[in-house]
Amino acid sequence: MNPNISFANVKVSAELNSDGDTNDRFLLLARTNLDTFDTYSFGIDFETDQILLRKIVGGVIDTPLVQESVALDQNTTYFAEFTVIGNELTGSLFDETSTNLLSEISFFDNDPLAPGVTGISTDISDGFLPQGNDINNGTIDNFSAMSVPEPSSIFGILMVGALANKISRRKWSK
Repeated sequence: MNPNISFANVKVSAELNSDGDTNDRFLLLARTNLDTFDTYSFGIDFETDQILLRKIVGGVIDTPLVQESVALDQNTTYFAEFTVIGNELTGSLFDETSTNLLSEISFFDNDPLAPGVTGISTDISDGFLPQGNDINNGTIDNFSAMSVPEPSSIFGILMVGALANKISRRKWSK
C-alpha cells in the first residue's frame, strides 16, 4: 500500500497466479483507511473457487456483500480488476490476456467508505490465522491503481466538447 496516495474513485488491477496452491486467496483493496482498518476488497479464492466483494469496517470481516462460484484453474494466470466509483463496486476476473471476461460481480453500497489508499493482500493460511509453515507459491504481478472519473464528470466533459465543436462550426460557416 502507498499511504501517500488516496483515491475516491479508483480502478485497481493485477495479474494473479496461485501456482497450483489450493489455499491461496488474493485480494485487491480500495478506499483503505489505515487508521480505522476500513476497506473494500475484491477477492479471488482458489480454495473455494469463488470471487467475492467485501466491505470491512473497523477490521471486522463480515459475510461477503456478494460472491460467485467460478471454475478456477490453480495453474492459470488471471487478470483481476476492481473498480469503485461513487457507491458502486465491481470486481471482474479475466483470462491472462485481460480480453476475455470470465466473471463479474457488482454491489451498490448505500453507506460508502470515504476515500482511501489502495493495495493488494494475500491469505495463504490453511486455517483462520497464518502459521509458520504456510507457504505462498503464488505471484501478484503488474499491480496498478488509477483514478477514475465519475460518469457524471465524463458526461460534462463530453457536453463541453460538443458545445465547443458547435460554436467552432458556426464561426467557420459565416
